[in-house]
Order: sequence, then structure tokens, then C-alpha cells
Amino acid sequence: MFDPLTELMPSSHKPHDAPLNRPARVETTPTQDARRAKLELRMAAVLRGAAKAYGYDAAELWLLDDATRRLTRHTAWGVVAEKTPPVRTLEEADADVAALAGGAVVLENREATRDWPLPHPATSAVCLPVASDLTIHGVVWFYGANERDLDDRELEMLEIVAGRLAMEIEREQLMR
Repeated sequence: MFDPLTELMPSSHKPHDAPLNRPARVETTPTQDARRAKLELRMAAVLRGAAKAYGYDAAELWLLDDATRRLTRHTAWGVVAEKTPPVRTLEEADADVAALAGGAVVLENREATRDWPLPHPATSAVCLPVASDLTIHGVVWFYGANERDLDDRELEMLEIVAGRLAMEIEREQLMR
């Protein structure tokens, strides 16, 4: 078949004479799985750093599902995941619901932890909302093996950590 553009071109410029070299650098974007894995590593590092800095033995990040009926464990540090369910309904998560309503739930001793169903056994615990100005993402738990007297400064720092987790979640959502 006659192709005037190809046939009338000088032979040195015909497509079939062009080298098959590819560009030396090809830009790629990370796959969604790779981004998710990096997000989990960053969040685990944040949880670990905050827990260790303030003397907690474990920490977990629980995210709300789209229907806001359940919480799913997203990231954990120091928790044996098999001992706690990966999904909890809000009906069985009283402290989480209280935190989601806008404040920290601070349980400083075993007596206080008996009054609230905890996702992970602990002598002391703190549950904080993970939220931004736009939405509530879930909650973060910090667990301690010992009783503790949580001061306002420590609570404020843990709230900053919860804000950092919210920022990481929103960053990931923007990258999708």
C-alpha cells in the first residue's frame, strides 16, 4: 500500500530506518501497593517513636470504614495482632466512640480500664481521635503495662502525634 508520507521521505528519515533506542530514563510512579507499604512503615515508625518516647508498651491505629460502622486495625506496634480482632464494630468500642466525639479517653490504671472495653489488654491506655479539620479518620491507642499519671503536656504531645497520623492518611489519599 502506498503511504505518501513514508514513501516520499528521504530514506534516512523513514520510520523503519529509525533506531529502536528507548529513552535512557523512564519516569515511573510507585504502585498503590508500594505506596501503601511505605505509608504503613511511616505510621509504624510514628507509633513506635511516640510510644517509646512516652513509656508505652504498644500502640495501634484504627481507621473508620466508609460507612462509619466499623474500625479496622491499620497499623500496630508492640501488639500481637493475632490476639486482637482486626475489625471491631463501633457498638463494641465505647472508648473509641468517645474519642471520635472529640476528646481523649485517658485510662490511668487497671480500675479505669475495666470500665472500657480495650482492643488490647493493658493496665493503662490513652485513646485519641485521628482527625483533621475536614474529617475523622479513626483513633490511635497507646497501651501501658503500668499505671501512669498522664500530665497535660504529655497528652498534648500525643494529640500532635494523632494529628501527624491524620496528615499521613490525607497525604496518601491525595497521592491516589
